[in-house]
Amino acid sequence: MSIALPVWRLAVAHWPLLALCTLFLIVATIVFDDYGVSLDVWYQHHVGVATLDYLAGGGERALDQVDHPHDRYYGAVFEAPLVLLGRVLGLEDTRDILLSRHFLTHCFFLISGIFCYSLVYGIFKSRYLALIAMALFLLHPRLYAHSFFNSKDIPFLSMFMISLWLVHRAFRRDSLSAFLICGAGIALLVNLRIMGLILFAVVLGLRALDAILAGSTEKRKQTLLTTVAFSLSAILTYYAVSAWLWIEPIGEFSEAFRTLSNHPFEATNLFQGEILDAQDGISLEYIPVWMGITTPPVVMMLAVIGLFWILWQSLLHPKDVIHATHLRFQLVIIFLAIAPVLFIALSKATVYDHWRQVFFLYAPIAFLSICGIHWIMSRISYKYFWKRALIYTMMMFPVAIMILSMVRIHPLQDNYFSAMVDRNTPDYLVSQYQMGNPQYGWGVLEKIVHDHPDSNIFLPRVLFYDQNFLLPAEKQIQVTVAGDEKIWHGASGFSSERTPPHIVTKRFYSDRPVSDRYYVTKLYNNTLSVISGQYLGNSQEAIIRATLSSDPVIRSDLHDVHLYKPLVMIIKRECFSYITSFIYVHVYPRNPELLHATVRRSGFENYDFQIFYSSIIPGTDRCIFPVLLPDYPVVGIWIGGYDGSWQFWIDVEPFDASQLEVTGELLSSSIFDIHWDGDALTYVKDGCTDTEVETWFFLHVFPDDPGDLLFYRRQYGFDNLDFLLRQRGGRIGDRCIARVPLPAYPIASVRTGQYDATGQLWSVEFALPDRE
Repeated sequence: MSIALPVWRLAVAHWPLLALCTLFLIVATIVFDDYGVSLDVWYQHHVGVATLDYLAGGGERALDQVDHPHDRYYGAVFEAPLVLLGRVLGLEDTRDILLSRHFLTHCFFLISGIFCYSLVYGIFKSRYLALIAMALFLLHPRLYAHSFFNSKDIPFLSMFMISLWLVHRAFRRDSLSAFLICGAGIALLVNLRIMGLILFAVVLGLRALDAILAGSTEKRKQTLLTTVAFSLSAILTYYAVSAWLWIEPIGEFSEAFRTLSNHPFEATNLFQGEILDAQDGISLEYIPVWMGITTPPVVMMLAVIGLFWILWQSLLHPKDVIHATHLRFQLVIIFLAIAPVLFIALSKATVYDHWRQVFFLYAPIAFLSICGIHWIMSRISYKYFWKRALIYTMMMFPVAIMILSMVRIHPLQDNYFSAMVDRNTPDYLVSQYQMGNPQYGWGVLEKIVHDHPDSNIFLPRVLFYDQNFLLPAEKQIQVTVAGDEKIWHGASGFSSERTPPHIVTKRFYSDRPVSDRYYVTKLYNNTLSVISGQYLGNSQEAIIRATLSSDPVIRSDLHDVHLYKPLVMIIKRECFSYITSFIYVHVYPRNPELLHATVRRSGFENYDFQIFYSSIIPGTDRCIFPVLLPDYPVVGIWIGGYDGSWQFWIDVEPFDASQLEVTGELLSSSIFDIHWDGDALTYVKDGCTDTEVETWFFLHVFPDDPGDLLFYRRQYGFDNLDFLLRQRGGRIGDRCIARVPLPAYPIASVRTGQYDATGQLWSVEFALPDRE
């Protein structure tokens, strides 16, 4: 009874909070399956699996179950309970696992909203202001969508908000137990992401200041005692929840700090129309601009007002700045909003995928916006009812704006842009800024299944991120190609009712159609994806069967390659059941600049990829990999094994040597005359033989700074290449001629030549004149 009464009084006093939480939960149960799956979902799931298996006595080898070595440094304290709960509930179906992750991740986000409410109420003593704070925090369009499918960045944001409440509580109470709990909470934050150390450092700095300003020896001893308790609590808790530290504490922590402060993942950022290499770091304006254009403007405006109000209060009450007051805590919030931005920019830390790695910065921004609302409220008299009504209406205005924006673009809130950028010019956003998570393909997949409930469907690359598993089992996409067997797609070790298929299209390469049915995902007036040719009718099956029965365009000891424009079939002989193959497919457009200009609309990009569960043709030992080419004009395509054990060049649109003209400046004359016309090199030789036409040439280009080659390769799609003379032209009588387009980036020099099985036949290196 003694416990029930205070709980009842608390519920009565804060009934609006309970009402708001109930409303959020009701909405969550309705919309949680409207969102798709992220690229990282199984990486994170395997972190939890590896941690639980390690704790169950699996040894160090259990931790190797993560997909990448650095994955184990990401949030085992959140992932392990998710996996454990799934095992307790007996969740084995992949769809159930994914949807449970959606709902539980969002619930943790909602819990952090309650702590946001408590933090604001503890400072301003206003239930209504606390409710607005909770709503602003939870209803950021991008964060709300990510709270369902992003179990990497959202848990860190949520725990960051909880940790802010713990820090405020610890300094307000100044007790041993409060600092012990605060240390444990910050340890969980650091486990989720190493960036949480900034809050650990802030607490130590503030305790040092309190010790210096202590008015008595007894007070100073109490301060030092709580500081030591806080530190030990944080260190021991962090060690307890970080299983990978048990192997080698110092070495593993150092590796985690080094890895997560400079993430090894190679990625690019499209920012203000420029493609940036994430490994090179970001500019100082990158994070503020991204936050500014993806956060409702009214929130950012209120945050600026709140920032200046706090600074003004600091000037009016300087003594409160150095003591453990609400004002000092508010200054800490400003520090936490600015310091990480400066640190990331100056240290060249890796940030990619817009600003999702720093979502936690929205916690201090939301708090500052509440400070802005508080200042506005303090300027208005409460004497008349209509003024109070006006105040509450003004408080609800930013929330209403956010809700309307979210409803309008549901469930694509993860690609929300504010009115601060042009949202109405077609394709402006996708040409200027990085789009969000590939979960937006989920809505298109639902549309396809709805339109063709009983049809076989060709599953494209943009949908291979396990979106299929969110469909009920009876609606999951079935693939039937060159036979009658069917497959239920499996992923990451989970499967159901799988029978040996003929062709498994999971993780194949492009969105290029084999039919003319298009499904478009749009946000505002911008095309996020064009998915085409999903319906695989009898005519498409006949084409594929005919392709497989025709003679290959290339034959080797292990592989045959069939070409039926725009479809390429790679057939591997002597393969085994459910092998995993690493393959690269690099296309060479006639205009290299077209590669990145059209990648978002064609869904095709040069990169290496992995195909799981490769299918075996019944009655044979052959495996088939379908590869589809992009929409834009392609000269040729390189296909090869990731380990370099095999590679092929395929002519898609071979040159007609009879139409080639020898123009431009003669740069070199040895075995071949090599001309340059500003855009391409033309190889010419009189009296050449068929043997020379069928030998290999190489062309290696070198930019002014060789270190820029990888960046240029990503941006322009041009790699140092080998080619047959006939692929770039051919022989006319006794004359050979070939034309090879050059990439658009600045080139300092070129090395080219001819070789065969015995080695180089000849080579030459020369500088290119400056191109205008």
